[in-house]
Amino acid sequence: MQRGDSLPDFYGGLYLPEYEESKELTDNKIEEITPRSVFIEESRVSLAVGEEAKISVQIGDEVKIGQPLSVGSNLLPLSFASVSGTVRSIGTVGDSEQRFIEIENNRKNEKAELREDGFSSSPSSGKRDIWSYTREQLLLLMERTLLTGHGGAGFPAYKKYQTKKNIDCVLINICECEPYLTCDRALTVGAAQDVIEGAVLLSRAANSERIVVCIEDADLITPLSKTVKAAFRDVKIQKADEHSIIYRSGSEDFSSSRSRSASSPSQSWEIELLRVGGKYPSGSERQLIKAAVGREVPFGGLPADAGVLVSNAATAAAFRRSVNGGYPAVRRIVTVSGAITKPKNLLVPEGTKIAELAAVCGEFTEPLRSGRKQAAIILGGPMTGEWATLDTPVPLSVGGVTVLPAIFGEEGACIRCGRCERSCPAGIVPYQIDRADRAVLPHELLSLSAGACIACGLCSYVCPAHRRLTAHTLHAAKLARRFAD
Repeated sequence: MQRGDSLPDFYGGLYLPEYEESKELTDNKIEEITPRSVFIEESRVSLAVGEEAKISVQIGDEVKIGQPLSVGSNLLPLSFASVSGTVRSIGTVGDSEQRFIEIENNRKNEKAELREDGFSSSPSSGKRDIWSYTREQLLLLMERTLLTGHGGAGFPAYKKYQTKKNIDCVLINICECEPYLTCDRALTVGAAQDVIEGAVLLSRAANSERIVVCIEDADLITPLSKTVKAAFRDVKIQKADEHSIIYRSGSEDFSSSRSRSASSPSQSWEIELLRVGGKYPSGSERQLIKAAVGREVPFGGLPADAGVLVSNAATAAAFRRSVNGGYPAVRRIVTVSGAITKPKNLLVPEGTKIAELAAVCGEFTEPLRSGRKQAAIILGGPMTGEWATLDTPVPLSVGGVTVLPAIFGEEGACIRCGRCERSCPAGIVPYQIDRADRAVLPHELLSLSAGACIACGLCSYVCPAHRRLTAHTLHAAKLARRFAD
């Protein structure tokens, strides 16, 4: 990862070894996957206690891309078909408690008809003027297309952007500081216009006039800068240095250079392209906010409490496409890398099983995990991802499948070296929390602020005794919350 003492920084963290094939992956063409079947979760988002998803299709039904498959109590969609085909089964997959709708792909790529509701166009209507939407319409479109975060958590974006707090800055996160993952870089290289215009639309949804696009790699600033100048007619450089460029709209009425007669964003705004470096976990919300705008998110609070909203680059691009065409996001770029012979960035329909991704990426270079000393499949990146199998469907929120080499050691006794404390970006002391959690000392866990853990995985990564510090800290946080309640 790139280093630099003068780059924006935050407390703790670590520069991790860079995956040697990462840049090569983004230079290669993104390969589109056509799965035999997809398995769509009955709800893309977590439901409130007592709420259930109502599946609106039956086995044998024919469905089309973008068709709602389930709805909530408010009758808004909770899931969509990512391919066209036939519903073959409805049930659980693996250890998941959620039901999945299996769709056998007919490979026709048929799209569902869209409702004429004032901001959705039919497939024959062509592209829409994306700058004609009000903030209220953008928020409603987010809700109806179930826009969720593409950075891992999958939080519903419309709930984030509906905040009544005063938001004066929207951060767009393109910081892939976790090894192996290059999906956001590949997206930015191949579709910078979607990222930039999506960022502007998100800022309008937040009622904010400032956008900061946070970049790890310096070589992305030039193509993004060209995109800003090409996409908008009247922007001027307000400030530029070796790490950032700030553009400001030159008037209250600037428009897309490709559609001079169309309506344009009515508000003046500025967009900054900022390099924040590659120290892990610079992509975490709290750390990114500190590095990019110098603000602290209060303990127990949200980014909105600091006047900031953060969205992933893939979320911005997905929103721009939904605004432009009216369809929900149902596919994304996924990096498949690690202990596999042909790592690739793939364009994947939501719900495709990992086995279908692995099939086009060559062979595993090590036997898959049956014990701690064999390779493992991780859904996500090696630091924050979850154990998975070849039968695990890939959700829309996850941008990577990592085949992690056999690097696992047996857990030993803590040697009080303090590495976990020095690297922790949350400023807590993992080895003390680990001890209190194993001894079940809730009073001590509260005093140690276990709830501040951001689950970055650094404490476990640096521990020479291979202790499961992250897992115990997260368990401790849950225990402390129960005790506090």
